[in-house]
Amino acid sequence: MGAITLTPREQNRLLVLNALQQRRCTMAEAARVLGLSPRQVRRLRAAYQVRGAAALIHGNRGRPSPRRTPATTRDRLLHLARAKYAGVNFQHLTELLAAHEQLLLSRPTVHRILRSAGVGSPRTRRPPAHRTRRDRMPQEGMLAQFDGSHHPWLEDRGPTLVLHAGIDDATSTIIGAYFDEEETTAGYFRVFRQAADGPGLPLAAYTDQHSIFVGPRRRPLTLEEQLQGHRAPTQLGRVFQELGIQWIPASSPQATDESVKPQPLATAGGGRDVRCRWTRVTPDRRAGHGDGSPAAQGALRGVSVAPPWWRPRPAVVGGAASSA
Repeated sequence: MGAITLTPREQNRLLVLNALQQRRCTMAEAARVLGLSPRQVRRLRAAYQVRGAAALIHGNRGRPSPRRTPATTRDRLLHLARAKYAGVNFQHLTELLAAHEQLLLSRPTVHRILRSAGVGSPRTRRPPAHRTRRDRMPQEGMLAQFDGSHHPWLEDRGPTLVLHAGIDDATSTIIGAYFDEEETTAGYFRVFRQAADGPGLPLAAYTDQHSIFVGPRRRPLTLEEQLQGHRAPTQLGRVFQELGIQWIPASSPQATDESVKPQPLATAGGGRDVRCRWTRVTPDRRAGHGDGSPAAQGALRGVSVAPPWWRPRPAVVGGAASSA
């Protein structure tokens, strides 16, 4: 017979049963010490007399749990996590498996299987806190942030696209989003059209000083501009003027990156943490348009990217409940 390993609880039972066998304690005293009934102690002693210390070991020790995830499911999960969904965090991977692979696993199960196999959840280093902070607007619709993000949203299956997006400052609600091959005026027009057809246009727009929003300062003034005393507005600038939208330029391009940055980022100039998880967009597009065909890329452009997992932040505490 091989060596038998006992847990501290089983070792305590062995000591009490030996004392009971040697008549150094009564059955009632042994039951009181072990926290069992006298009948349970009698059955335990009878098994100990026949099988020895092995009778104290639980019968399920060493057996796989009947609720254990099947080996085929574990292997499939590891293959998907290392290939198709490489670089996806555990929570998002759980949602993608349920939506596209028909694998209904809990997040702790996914976490346990992947960590035991040496697959970690990607983390993005948080940037240092900025020296200033700006409170969010107290009411929805008072301010919206707009920016374009040059990012390989299709990874290696297609061209690098630019995401034009607008996010409400008070609630972080996506009011419009559009993909295009370049950052263009037409792309922002579509974002504003989505906003007008949906939650409504904001009272103010917070953007960087891209030439789409303001003319280049190094360009010499034309005679007409010299007579008017200011530069002629761009097409978007005229839209802001005609619609009565106040344009607020950012002092740096990084100040508006929070709107469409493809990773969680605390703003530099905006002064608040939007928690825009644009990291989910690329894996979602990978699952929905995995072939990278021109038809899939064409379907991607112009499609709103506000997916079901996007949860707008609650309104500012103490702010107005209605929209501006």
